[in-house]
Amino acid sequence: MLSRVSLRVRIVSFVIAISFILSSLGGVYLYVSVSSSITQTLKNSLQSRADRVIDQIAQGIIERAPINRKPRISSDQEFVQIIAKGGRLEYSTTTAGTKSVIGLKQQNLASNGPIYVSSGDLIYVAATGLSAGEVVAIGSSLDLLTDSQHHILRIVAIGTPLIVIIAALGAFKLADFALRPVERMRKDAQALVEGSLRGRLGVPPTDDELSHLAVTLNCFLDFFEESLSNQRAFIASASHELRTPLSVISGEIELAMKFASTYRELKTAISSVSTRVRTLIELSNGLLELASGDQGTLDLIMEKVNLDEVLLEVIDTYRDRAKEAGVVFYFDEDPNIYLMADRGRVFQAIGNIVDNSLRYSTKGDVISIRTRRQQRVTEIAIFDQGPGFDVGFIPRALLRFTRGEISLQRRSGGAGLGLSIVAMIVDAHNGSVAVANRDSEPGAVVTIELPLAKQPWSHLDLVVG
Repeated sequence: MLSRVSLRVRIVSFVIAISFILSSLGGVYLYVSVSSSITQTLKNSLQSRADRVIDQIAQGIIERAPINRKPRISSDQEFVQIIAKGGRLEYSTTTAGTKSVIGLKQQNLASNGPIYVSSGDLIYVAATGLSAGEVVAIGSSLDLLTDSQHHILRIVAIGTPLIVIIAALGAFKLADFALRPVERMRKDAQALVEGSLRGRLGVPPTDDELSHLAVTLNCFLDFFEESLSNQRAFIASASHELRTPLSVISGEIELAMKFASTYRELKTAISSVSTRVRTLIELSNGLLELASGDQGTLDLIMEKVNLDEVLLEVIDTYRDRAKEAGVVFYFDEDPNIYLMADRGRVFQAIGNIVDNSLRYSTKGDVISIRTRRQQRVTEIAIFDQGPGFDVGFIPRALLRFTRGEISLQRRSGGAGLGLSIVAMIVDAHNGSVAVANRDSEPGAVVTIELPLAKQPWSHLDLVVG
């Protein structure tokens, strides 16, 4: 039920409960301690008076009634009785009356030491020290104890509600003061929801938990705004990339339907449409792979992979295309490098880089693939002799749908997903990708670092989903 009320009410309720409990416990402690102290004082006073009366009896100052005689009654205002063995009253003051206040059982107990008995508003001490088992009973009023207890109860009855009220007011003010920055942050967040994400939460000037929370939330808003902006750009770019070939396909089909009168013209139109469809299929596959990577559902079939074999397979795959373009491959390997990786994904990543290099290479160019074993990783570098990356494009080269000016000017340029897919695959293998231009000559270089496999091999095939 408390979870449905405001935090301010919960704080005040908690303080009220704690203050009430502490005030009550304090009142009980005060009541018990004062009562115990007064009772002990009364007992000490009674014992001192009993000792004095015993001395007076021994000195003959107080005379007792003989056997078979009525008790001697003194007009003394103190409460004193002398009781003989068997319960016969020998001496009593007018305050104590003519009836023994100590029974036979209590008289027998008093023979072993002083005992204290409370009766009504009086307290008695029964002490021995006389001959023949006689007992002296000294009494005192409990008015002091009773008055003190009543006074404490009045204090607790009045003080506890006052303490609870003061604590509640203080807790309310403190909660209001403490939650004021939170309320401001809530209003700022509400304004962001109703407006745009370009604003930010106000950060309190204090270096405390609330200011740290505001800074963290602002960092989250920065990240969220950037992600939303990238998503919008991604959707816009994807829409554009899909719209262009679809528009071309639609136009070519319409032209073929209207003007293609021969088999050759129809075949030419269908061939052009087929090329556009393949482009769309490649684009769709790339988008699906990137979406899988974003959702963490990119399946990796991890196994022991010989890197040289994968690179030779990539070269063999693109050999005919390179030969047709007059481009030569140069392979500079560090032998016997093994990875624990998904063979198909590594092939795809390196193939994408080689495909990009072939797009921008001309007759007589050389594409070099170099591998080097480092301490814990292997470095794979692909060099080409094309025009290289635009300087302003390098920081954005791994982003989706990003293409440099040179790519935009070429009809052979792709959709701008190749390097993004490379980065996604390498990241899934806990590796890294870097792009740059060559230092001493024209061309680009893309460098991949992948973790080396650990030896010895215990499991050669592991499926990670």
